[in-house]
Amino acid sequence: MNNVFNSPAFSMAALTAAINIIPNRYGRMEALNLFPAKPVRTRQVIVEEQNGVLNLLPSMPPGSPGTVGARGKRTVRSFVIPHIPHDDVVLPEEVQGIRAFGSETEMESVAGVMARHLETMRNKHSITLEHLRMGALKGKILETSYQARPGDDGVVAYRLLASIDEQAWTPIVYPNAIVDPDTGELISSAEIAEVGYTAFTSHGRGKVTARLIVRRVPERNTKKLAAAAQDGLFQVWRYHALFTNQTAPLVEAEKTHRGHAIIEQVFADLKAGPLAHLPSKSFTANSAWLVLAVIAFNLTRALGVTAGGRYRRAETATIRAHLIHTPARVATSARRVRLHLPTRWPWAAHWQRLWTAIMTT
Repeated sequence: MNNVFNSPAFSMAALTAAINIIPNRYGRMEALNLFPAKPVRTRQVIVEEQNGVLNLLPSMPPGSPGTVGARGKRTVRSFVIPHIPHDDVVLPEEVQGIRAFGSETEMESVAGVMARHLETMRNKHSITLEHLRMGALKGKILETSYQARPGDDGVVAYRLLASIDEQAWTPIVYPNAIVDPDTGELISSAEIAEVGYTAFTSHGRGKVTARLIVRRVPERNTKKLAAAAQDGLFQVWRYHALFTNQTAPLVEAEKTHRGHAIIEQVFADLKAGPLAHLPSKSFTANSAWLVLAVIAFNLTRALGVTAGGRYRRAETATIRAHLIHTPARVATSARRVRLHLPTRWPWAAHWQRLWTAIMTT
């Protein structure tokens, strides 16, 4: 065959061997046969579970009544079978004018390229199933839906979750429940852990190595749990990550960041309202506007807490739209001022609670 390592066009070299480097295929879980395959023709499966009760029986004096047996409970769980499609193509440049692998004279064929592609696809599905089996044993399954690109500069916490040992998570309890930024619910406990990470690797000299602190809270959204078919089988978590170079202990660093996150929510609320645009070019006038905006924000939040319900955690724009900008009609009768509210006003109960609290204070 032509010697591609020398420039002369007529030099020859003998092809003595061809080395095909095959990636490692992990198959220990498949070999143990802990998860035997059972093909089905539906997209969902139902598993019936019966929780038995097994306890030690006490010794009793002769003639004493016997203990009463406790019955277990039966439950039915529905699981959505995951769909993992994977496609590949044979391109013309893979066949035209290409020498067959391991051959000196034969040209590459479409059948040979297709066979190699099919084998690679089969191996990818096999390693994916092996990953899911190992995740089932560990009670933690992470998909590969995020594919990092060479130009990514952000902290990719998703890729590092699997590297955090389960024993490394530290439980924390909040003395005062905090608002979950994703669901708006109050949470009182979570778990935190940290791992080293190097960010901005594509910047060359600009890369930074620091601490990646991850906080996870239990998923309580029943719709998401049902969609993931994980309602009660495994603990489902939601993760929040922060990248910092603080040297404080883990708990203190997370607490400091949490305080920053809370104040950022206040800033976002103010920017969506009176601080969206400052009214004047004068610094003094804008300072007065800022003071008035903060006072209005505090009063609006106080109204929301007094009204109760969803308005305890609602943004000030929602409180203004529902409880302050009230569609009503003022009427005077017998020297008394009456306020007529809409008949089917959906927020009448909260507004009435707020009105009663203000008038009785």
